[in-house]
Amino acid sequence: MKILLIFSFIFLSHSGFSQDWAYVGRTREFKVYIAKKYVSKKESIISLWVKNVNNQPILRDDGKYQTYSTNLVSFDCDNGSDGLRQIIIYDKNDSIIYREIISHEIDYIINPPGSIGEITLQKVCSTFNKNQVIIKKK
Repeated sequence: MKILLIFSFIFLSHSGFSQDWAYVGRTREFKVYIAKKYVSKKESIISLWVKNVNNQPILRDDGKYQTYSTNLVSFDCDNGSDGLRQIIIYDKNDSIIYREIISHEIDYIINPPGSIGEITLQKVCSTFNKNQVIIKKK
C-alpha cells in the first residue's frame, strides 16, 4: 500500500507538467510553450502555465544547471499586459531547483512590441479569450 501511495504521488506530481504544450515561439536563449488548458479565467484575465525551455543549460549562482522553467502567468487580455504569479525552475533530471510563489499583488507589465512576451500574450488571448487582445500603445 505504501509503495502504491508513493507511486501515485510521483505520477500525479509529474502528470501536471506532462500536459500538452502549444509552441509559441523562440528567442536566442529559449523556446516558449503555453499549456493547452488554462488554470483559471475571470473576465479578461487568463492564468495558465508558460514553459521556457533553455537552448543551453544555464549555470546558476548556486552551481546548479537550469534547463527549463514553468511559470504561472496571468494575462490581462483587455489591457494587453501580464504578471508573474509563480515560477518553478528545473534541472536536466526534472528536479525542482528553485520555486517561488508571488504572494503580493501581481505587478502587470506591458511587453515591448514584437517581443516574445507580447507574442505569448497574443497567443493566449486569441486562444482562450473570445475578444481579441488589445495592445496598448504608449
